[in-house]
Amino acid sequence: MESAGRAVRGRRIVGGEAPRPGRRDGRGHPRPGQAVRSTPMAYAVVAHYRCAAEDEATVRAALLEMREHTLKEPANLGYEVHAEADRPGGFLLYERYTDRAGFDAHTATAHFAELIAGTVRPLLTERTVTFAEVL
Repeated sequence: MESAGRAVRGRRIVGGEAPRPGRRDGRGHPRPGQAVRSTPMAYAVVAHYRCAAEDEATVRAALLEMREHTLKEPANLGYEVHAEADRPGGFLLYERYTDRAGFDAHTATAHFAELIAGTVRPLLTERTVTFAEVL
């Protein structure tokens, strides 16, 4: 009887390539307990936004559009948008850039002016932003 997958060191892998031992699991995630290397000198931005319930759809749409533009920026290393599970109208953004200059370039783009400064910020009732350097 032939197996539907192929055996790799006693495990059956269905489709795709087998994970490399000791590196990452089959989905590209670090293995439990494995340290994750980040880009040296990376600059992180964590933003908490809150808006009224009637503005939530507008803010959500603008943040998702902003994500699409930002991920194409040369200094951007990641841009994640989260809706807070226990706070209607609450959003959490986690952004990473190569350095502070990369973030500054991001804030100077036309899409930042339109979507964040022009659409999102006027609708916010709360806004906190934390800047950090990745260790």
